[in-house]
Amino acid sequence: MFSRLGFDEGQPRPAPSPHESTIGTSNPALAELKRRPHYLNARQNKLVDDLDTFYQNTEQSMTNLELGYDFPSHRMSSLSSEQRQTLQRRASFLLNNDVMEALPDALEEGMEDGELLPTAKLELNAILNSAKSHTEHVMAAAREDARVGARVCPLMFQPVNFPVFLTTNSIFVRNVISACRLPQPARDRALKPALEGFARMYFSYSMNHPGAPKIQPKDFEIVLNSSESSSTSTDDRGNLTARLVIDSADAEQVCRSLQSGSEPDTVRDLFRSYMMKGFESHPLDQKLGAFYTQSLFQELAELQEITGAESADRPEHTLPARHAARRTLEEWEYKGSENFGDVIESQPGDQLSQRERTTAALQILTNLDDACIETQGTPLINMPEVRSWAHSPAMHFDLRALREPSARLLLQVQPLTGRAWLDLPEFR
Repeated sequence: MFSRLGFDEGQPRPAPSPHESTIGTSNPALAELKRRPHYLNARQNKLVDDLDTFYQNTEQSMTNLELGYDFPSHRMSSLSSEQRQTLQRRASFLLNNDVMEALPDALEEGMEDGELLPTAKLELNAILNSAKSHTEHVMAAAREDARVGARVCPLMFQPVNFPVFLTTNSIFVRNVISACRLPQPARDRALKPALEGFARMYFSYSMNHPGAPKIQPKDFEIVLNSSESSSTSTDDRGNLTARLVIDSADAEQVCRSLQSGSEPDTVRDLFRSYMMKGFESHPLDQKLGAFYTQSLFQELAELQEITGAESADRPEHTLPARHAARRTLEEWEYKGSENFGDVIESQPGDQLSQRERTTAALQILTNLDDACIETQGTPLINMPEVRSWAHSPAMHFDLRALREPSARLLLQVQPLTGRAWLDLPEFR
């Protein structure tokens, strides 16, 4: 995997569950809170107002300045370039900042004798529902940017073209699955040319589609059974070679354990369970085929972003290609602004960044939901779609996409490609 989308090996994560459905602006807990304004204190009424504001703001494209992070014109000149950049950006993470920051107080004040009060349960559900809607909104905006050419667009984000590509090139899928029926080391010897051919065809097909980079590697090298990062190199003639690494040393073990119910120990394992969602009941050759093709297409998506971003300063590329490249680079390079509480990366001496601290409490609700079932017999999270999401790998990666603009497309590759593979006859 390319180094931009690395995973911290250390932290334990929740067990996977089925992909969640979208909820849009649905928030039954908020509706219930609004029916009892006279029973709410000042903090709770402010939360209701902030939630209403969040849903209203998601209906229109706003900058952070328009969002309410307002400054008198005479003060704008005194702001740093970092602060001005934050104010000029389209609102995304900060859309729901006030609501997410209200969660710790709602938790602290909502406990009485070790149990959550009924109104506190409504608050927590309203906040969590809004967080789910928030991730959906921000990730959909990133997809739309890619589809209209406002940033580099890997082929899988073209909803019409990608299924056509897979259907017309299904021979490569069959070749990969056939290779997966072989014992080792014959399997790896057959997989490498099959995956290299698939990668070459992917780039050749996608070059003429909107938002796709016009740079195509001359050669592809597939490296199996390695945990190194993928990379690119250019020879003296300017020819690009892509070295795509697939961490597959334990691929068969991963596939055989899909139905075991065991919890992923690390974020790397969590990502793999996320990647293999929907293939749990397939025969082993198809599971392995999904493992290798899903892994390959994660690499291809990131390779397209990288090669596309390199078009920013190339005069031989079209203006739309250079515009998409510049916008992509802006998303990669944006670090957040400390003054607005949205720094993306951890600072020296800090375990969590500002954005991580804002979203950290949301993941506590998953454990609290389990505790409520154990002690009270009923879950805390009362909306089925949100509860499924909160207990799945998707929540972890959706919140990361919310925090990290640079990862918002790449962290959507697995659900998109997984659904596309499952529609193919080769995986039925």
